[in-house]
Amino acid sequence: MKDYTFFWNPDKYNFVTDYKVITRKENESKEENEPKKKKTKDVVVSYAKGSDMVITLKRDTLSHINDLMAKQYELFSGNVNNFKLCRNAWIGEMVPFVLGGVGDVALYTNGADIKMVTALGVVCLGGVVLGALGVKRNNDKIQEIEKVKYRDENIATLVTYPKYDNSLRGVRSEAHFENYRNKPEKAFDFIYLDKFSRADLEKIVRNIYQEKVLLGLEPSEYEIEKRSNNKSK
Repeated sequence: MKDYTFFWNPDKYNFVTDYKVITRKENESKEENEPKKKKTKDVVVSYAKGSDMVITLKRDTLSHINDLMAKQYELFSGNVNNFKLCRNAWIGEMVPFVLGGVGDVALYTNGADIKMVTALGVVCLGGVVLGALGVKRNNDKIQEIEKVKYRDENIATLVTYPKYDNSLRGVRSEAHFENYRNKPEKAFDFIYLDKFSRADLEKIVRNIYQEKVLLGLEPSEYEIEKRSNNKSK
């Protein structure tokens, strides 16, 4: 999950961004008479700010993390407009640096000191790189929030994907969804946001619709458009 908190918000210390399950072995002694090592699993939880936390994996641990991420989305996804403003601001910052770089080249061609031109060019390039990073960072947050919004708007259709043979046609994260055919509602949990893209969700919705049309379970877009045109007359 991307960090939805804004600037230096103290909630960054509590905002969970990621987790991973690791396996560790107890009784690491190499003595021959030592009992067989017992494997246990831990969860490494990452926060937007601060160090990671390691906890023992229990039956409901991932469920609790998912619920926490859902709450984070509810509380902080409204910052999406701020992220859009920041993205646009970074784009605005990049323009002068790009124009400055063009100006440096013009000066050089007019016989200016090459060292001065080179130094200014490095500064301009640095500004462009920072601007590009700023745009990407904010754009990633925007895209994820909009992906969750699309998921929520179409969840009633999405969870029916195991019923349709062609629902995962062309979906890049097909393997992930295949793992959840027996419990499809879990496939779209917050802890799996990085497993699928919005494009994947749109393909699933479209595939289900197309198969329904072919099975005669739903009117085609042509029929819907025809009805709409008849009403307008």
